[in-house]
Amino acid sequence: RSSHFRSSQTKTIEAFKEEIVQLRIENDESKEKTQKLQAEQLQYVKQSMRSAKEFDSDYQNTITELQTKIETTLKEKQETTQKLQLEENELKGKCDAEQANIDGVLQEKQS
Repeated sequence: RSSHFRSSQTKTIEAFKEEIVQLRIENDESKEKTQKLQAEQLQYVKQSMRSAKEFDSDYQNTITELQTKIETTLKEKQETTQKLQLEENELKGKCDAEQANIDGVLQEKQS
């Protein structure tokens, strides 16, 4: 009877040993999965940060381009306004000269 008890006890111990081995294997697999997931998460975070930086950089470049276009357009508008002002003054001068010429001719004819 004692030998029967011992053999069933040995079986139970063997079963426990097998279960412990199995649990260790599962634990190791779980650790690997966790590490893999953490690595993937890190990649995702890095990619997200990279994308955010690229977006920020593109945004800044767009703003800079727009500011440059606005400044250029304003400068061109100013230059055009000045040019038109000069042409207008020049035309006024010519008109005044022509008017004076006409006035002179009319006065000569009247006298």
